[in-house]
Amino acid sequence: MRLARLFLQADKIIGLIAKWVNNAGVTILALMMLLTVADVTLRYFFNKPILGSYEITEFMMAVLAACTIGHAAVLKAHVNVDLLFTKLPERAQSIISIFTNLICFIFFSLMFWRNIYQSSVLREGNSISPALSIPEFPFMFILGIGFGVLALVFLLYLFESLTKAVGKWIL
Repeated sequence: MRLARLFLQADKIIGLIAKWVNNAGVTILALMMLLTVADVTLRYFFNKPILGSYEITEFMMAVLAACTIGHAAVLKAHVNVDLLFTKLPERAQSIISIFTNLICFIFFSLMFWRNIYQSSVLREGNSISPALSIPEFPFMFILGIGFGVLALVFLLYLFESLTKAVGKWIL
């Protein structure tokens, strides 16, 4: 009972974090849209495009992807093909779920770690973008945070699949 309550609290906390980060991503999407509309309008009507808009859009796209991927995982909105999976026995489904959630957790934890590390490398090297000389490390850091949130979601799914499997195997 305590474990179920702990999972419920962790689910709520991770869900709130993912939702907050997703809201930041949605804000970035709106700003990216406004930038693109302004750039196209200025280019078309006044022949004066916004300098570096392509580069800014690239950075915004990285932030957008990082911020929204965790929330999509919480909502289970990623593409999932389960034609064969649903035909398998429940025990096999449980084993596959445990395995896939473990692999995803490990993979995205490594992505989190490497992006945070690479962010510090970029910061120490004073790496900047070519056109506007924008420091690149904050964007790599934000990308790492997005992978960290996704890793937490898969950790929660791993515990969920383990408890379901243990419950079915014991009973």
